[in-house]
This record gives sequence, structure tokens and C-alpha cells, in this order.
Amino acid sequence: MEVRTATSKDLDRIMELGEEFGHRMLYQKDRKLMEGYLSRILVVVGKRNSYLWVQYPEVVGYYHYIVSGDSGFEEMLRCYRQLPEELITEALHPERELCVVMQGGCHRDAFKEVIAYLKGRYSEIWCWNSVTGRPSSKIAGYKELGFVYGEKYTFFNCSKGDYSVYQIGRWKST
Repeated sequence: MEVRTATSKDLDRIMELGEEFGHRMLYQKDRKLMEGYLSRILVVVGKRNSYLWVQYPEVVGYYHYIVSGDSGFEEMLRCYRQLPEELITEALHPERELCVVMQGGCHRDAFKEVIAYLKGRYSEIWCWNSVTGRPSSKIAGYKELGFVYGEKYTFFNCSKGDYSVYQIGRWKST
């Protein structure tokens, strides 16, 4: 599998994968908004069998991420993720460049490829995982890849119109 930055040619497939994985994030349902995020979306290109048993490469997964220093980084943490002030302060003044994994649509093998790709480029990665949704498999997947989880946080989830409980997973290179 190959991981690369998304291009406009990948947009239809990214939108399909978002539907396949049941994403309710507003920005993931609007093609114009997604175009604005392409530079921070990774796609995983793999091979899949067609009904003719011919293998062909296609986008099999995607992940959106942001990096400290990006335009809108603070707003994403403060308004969208509603992090406590001490975590926002820590994220805005990292020891090294900080990558925050947002949301994606891919299966386990593609997910591992994305995280390996990000680990090769950033010294610290954060992720958010719900403990009230389908937490066990996602959190377990991140833990397998070296993420450590701490305190739980409650915030108003604007995508659901309800409160959610999340944990932040962190990975740091040694």
C-alpha cells in the first residue's frame, strides 16, 4: 500500500469512503469544504479485487490531520474539539511539531499505514477517541501502535447534537 497526500482526483472516492464509514462530520459531507482540506488529507492506495478478479489500484482509505502552526489549528482545538485550556496551551506550544489526527475512513491495514506515515514525519501525534461510541476497537488499534491514553473529557458534540466523552491518545517518538 502507498500513502500520499490527496489530490482533487481523489475527492469522489474520499466522499464515498466517508459515507461507507458513516461519518457525520459536516465538513466531510460537503465537497467544496473537503477541497479546502486536501493538503491535510492522506489517502491510502491499495489493490482490491474486482468482480473480474483483476487487481487494480484505488484509494482504499483516507485520514484528515492538522499540524501545529496550521491556519485554524487553535480554532479546531478550541471550538470543534472543545479541549480544556491546559491542553490547548500545551498544543499551541509543543516541544516539537505536533500532528493531530482528526477523522478518517479506512480499514485496519490502511489505518496502520497512515499512522506509520505520520510517525515518519512528526515527533508527536494526538488522536481523539470516543469512549461512549465504538471505543474498544479504535482505542485498541491506537494502543497497538504505541498511543497512550489519559484523562476522559466531556464536550458538546455538534455533529450529534449531544454530549460525548472522549479520551486523547498521544504518541511521542523517543
